Amino acid sequence: MKRFSRNLVSLFSADMARRVLGFISVAYLARILGKEGFGAVNIGFAVLSYGMVLSASGFPTLVANRIAQGESPVLIGHVIGSRLISTILVLMFVISSVLLTVQDETVAWLTILLSCAVLPQIFIVDWFFQGK
Repeated sequence: MKRFSRNLVSLFSADMARRVLGFISVAYLARILGKEGFGAVNIGFAVLSYGMVLSASGFPTLVANRIAQGESPVLIGHVIGSRLISTILVLMFVISSVLLTVQDETVAWLTILLSCAVLPQIFIVDWFFQGK
């Protein structure tokens, strides 16, 4: 039970630290950038959110079910490879769309930069642990 308590405190502390740091960074960006600049950041985050949804393509839900049914852990490699391909395709689509449609160069590059955050999401395997 002691290990469970320690893990629970660790997860709670990490989540609280993430939320506090997120709040502080958003408040700092809003103060430094002003209304126009902070709006550009929000546009970038919105595009990033849609990119994350499209690049996931339902893999986490489907694979969590298959892992829960006893599928081999080798499936992880296949899913990561598939997500890599879908994420690269989504990122290429986002980059080309932004370059073709956004006239403000600062907003365009900020959106592209924030959209690159979909790449590390490939390697988050929380769906495996949900399936287990």
